[in-house]
Amino acid sequence: MIVCHCTGVTDTTVTQLIQDGAATVTEITRRCGAGRCCAACREELAAILASARGPTESVQTMPAQPDARSVLIASAAV
Repeated sequence: MIVCHCTGVTDTTVTQLIQDGAATVTEITRRCGAGRCCAACREELAAILASARGPTESVQTMPAQPDARSVLIASAAV
């Protein structure tokens, strides 16, 4: 089944990325591009991730630490 229509990424690809260590929606997006364009599939990515992790593990949809670009923007604003 296609999960991301913008990039053509399937649920099989997402599941493989999770098995290979992707632990957040952001990591999945970085590895395959799903969720990068219109982001409409991010909820489905989170659902696949939650299903693969089981009911006891939480799913992060945003990185725990800001990326370098966010830090530079924040620094420039000060």
